[in-house]
Amino acid sequence: MLTIAARTISGPAYLEKMEEVDRELAMVIEDFDHAVNVEAVRLVNETSKFSFSNLSVVDPQGFGIE
Repeated sequence: MLTIAARTISGPAYLEKMEEVDRELAMVIEDFDHAVNVEAVRLVNETSKFSFSNLSVVDPQGFGIE
């Protein structure tokens, strides 16, 4: 990502720093993606519990609701 810009701007020390920042940014993005996925699963579970708790079973004979 940032390594191409680093090569054109400065020397090896700058390049190493940019690679370090690039690695740290990749880890932050990975952590964020993980957190978003965990929250999405939690919301699906919460929504599913709510939806199933409100279901009514209809009497197959058509005489009412159990």
